[in-house]
Amino acid sequence: MLPLVLGVTATLIGTAVSASAIVPLSKCSSHPTFAGNSGVINLGTGSGESFVWGGRMIPTAREPGVYRISVYAGSKVKDRKNGHYPYFPHGSLPASIARPGYRMSISVTLVSDTGNVYTSAQNGCSM
Repeated sequence: MLPLVLGVTATLIGTAVSASAIVPLSKCSSHPTFAGNSGVINLGTGSGESFVWGGRMIPTAREPGVYRISVYAGSKVKDRKNGHYPYFPHGSLPASIARPGYRMSISVTLVSDTGNVYTSAQNGCSM
């Protein structure tokens, strides 16, 4: 996946489990937040029923680094952010992609500028 990096591996939003373990799946319109020991992921809806996502590291000093983010509508990747960012990236998908009933989620790997590796775990909401 990523080159070998010396440092600590931490989970951005908790313990990894299968996607089917989210019961019940929150509606994206309720703007669910998934918190862990290193940061939070925020999902929701925006204007025109678009899907919006973002997050932050705690503390925010951990945010600068190389992010590999995949944004899912169902089981298909519909957007990506891959590169160095000074902050936790954010984004959106239009309603034409984030259709009613779709399970929306993001997958994040951050290799921080200090060499630590953070990965997201389970998150998601239903459009």
